Amino acid sequence: MISEKDIDIIVNRVLEVLKTKNDELKESKAIGKLIAEKNIIDKVSDYTGITREEMRQKRRIYEHVRSRYIVFVELMRNLGYSQGEAAAVFNYDHATALYASRKLTGGEYQSTKYYNEYLKNKAK
Repeated sequence: MISEKDIDIIVNRVLEVLKTKNDELKESKAIGKLIAEKNIIDKVSDYTGITREEMRQKRRIYEHVRSRYIVFVELMRNLGYSQGEAAAVFNYDHATALYASRKLTGGEYQSTKYYNEYLKNKAK
């Protein structure tokens, strides 16, 4: 017969194994999300001709801003990032991602047109 002490030892060991597996799964998902994030940034960079480093700069050059905005919106739509998470990729706050989303998906005609062109190109 198994003693209560032995049962406690087995249960604790099973819990340790489950926690380790859960941590590994979380780490695996985080790595996958980072890879997907990098892929989105690379696709936008290829399309716009603006490098990742240029997007990271705190400059308000129209082409750089537009590229960052596309990245923010794509991260929110495709990876389920919150506004804060998407903006944090380039060290901005959630309000910037909110503004980007509004501007590209229904605000200013010129920006919406450019974003739609990006989406068409992405689908190819």
